[in-house]
Amino acid sequence: MKKIYLILLFLSLMSFALLPAQTISHVNESGNLIVEGEAFLPLGFYSEYIFVPNYPSLIPDMVAGGFNTLVTATHVIDTATYQNFLESCNSAGLKNIIVLPHFSDEPLRFHNYIEALKPNPSVIMWNLLYNADDYDLEFLQMQKQQLLERDQSRVVTADFNRIDPPFQYMLDVLETSCMSQSPWAYPWNPSVDLETVTYRYRFHAIKAKEKGVFPMIIPQAFNWEENNWPSPEHLDCQTYLGYITGNKGVLFYTFPDAETGTTINISHPELYAAASNIAIEILQSEWKEVILHGEYSYHNIFKYKHYATWRYNNSLYLIAANASHDQTYSYEIPLPADVIGEAENFFDHRPNSLNIQNGMLTGDLEPYQIAIYKMEMQPTGINILPSQLQIQAAPNPTNGIFSLTGTKGIVHCKIYNAMGQCVFQKSGNLENEPLNIGFLNRGVYYIEVEGLNKSYQTLKIVKK
Repeated sequence: MKKIYLILLFLSLMSFALLPAQTISHVNESGNLIVEGEAFLPLGFYSEYIFVPNYPSLIPDMVAGGFNTLVTATHVIDTATYQNFLESCNSAGLKNIIVLPHFSDEPLRFHNYIEALKPNPSVIMWNLLYNADDYDLEFLQMQKQQLLERDQSRVVTADFNRIDPPFQYMLDVLETSCMSQSPWAYPWNPSVDLETVTYRYRFHAIKAKEKGVFPMIIPQAFNWEENNWPSPEHLDCQTYLGYITGNKGVLFYTFPDAETGTTINISHPELYAAASNIAIEILQSEWKEVILHGEYSYHNIFKYKHYATWRYNNSLYLIAANASHDQTYSYEIPLPADVIGEAENFFDHRPNSLNIQNGMLTGDLEPYQIAIYKMEMQPTGINILPSQLQIQAAPNPTNGIFSLTGTKGIVHCKIYNAMGQCVFQKSGNLENEPLNIGFLNRGVYYIEVEGLNKSYQTLKIVKK
């Protein structure tokens, strides 16, 4: 019986592999989620129980908060209403992940939703199962097979509460995966420390990498029944622990709130502000490219004490976290020998309590504190990062005309504004070719250059 089951599993997976290439989204060989040809870092809200017509402020709130992704379930009976909602999301630049109904329960509804929603390009992913670890592998396979008979253009995902089987086996069927923080301070998990959460996040990231799956987390941004709400500091820490442990996408989990008419501020504007602050920090700075393309390394110093580093464009980026709710801890983080200069506190509002002494980044972090630093590294002449390019832009700042040097042949050049929107692109042999961004407003922009060998380099340019 076991042999028959394994043969059926193999044949099922092979049938998935033989389907046409995905055109809207896929996961590439580097493990990044590619949406319409661009590496994409999801950061938004998972609002499963929302009835979208009742929440007119949802899209404006998402845009105002700097978020780029929204997860909703197919609870709208009128698919035309859902289509209108998705079109509004698309116009606002929001991407959507759709939680599908169970085919075995409602096959016609399952079919109708996919057929109605798949034409909209804002839909980048289908969620096959909510709390997938409550089901068996065959159920997930059936969901995917029924989906692929109707749409093969997008990646699929499922979200999990636990790291025990069938979670590991289900990753074979998925291209992306979500690990929930799980209800904090619930009777079966009364601790508000985040150490168990960190372990689950890390296990999820490791297993996802082994399977070539893009890993996402679902931090909890609500109270559970009669328990307390998480503090903004708790939400901040649990989210950055996701990045530290090697996960990439972040989807804050909320419930609808009938009193406020929105799922975003969830009666606690300070939690919305904490989530928005993270979205702005990650998506509107070079950290987006660092997380997507940097050479990543995770470290656990001791219980509650975690940090990760990313090597990117001759710099070392570091995030350190204290996952305890009540203890202050001292940190001694060994640094690579090629780190030069001082540790730059990346965000002024973040703690600046760590400094370099004798080749170590040392200092204290208070409960739930997150420290984020950048350190320059000794140029080696060969970029040790994923990028093999050594590109410079001049003049910088520029009045509008500038040129690139060090492009080494044919490249693809894209320029992004502070909101992460592509505002200029050009391909070809761009060495010393004048590039004109005179039509752009004054401000800071980010140039991403990709070589033929898929190497990347990102640099900043100021338009005067």
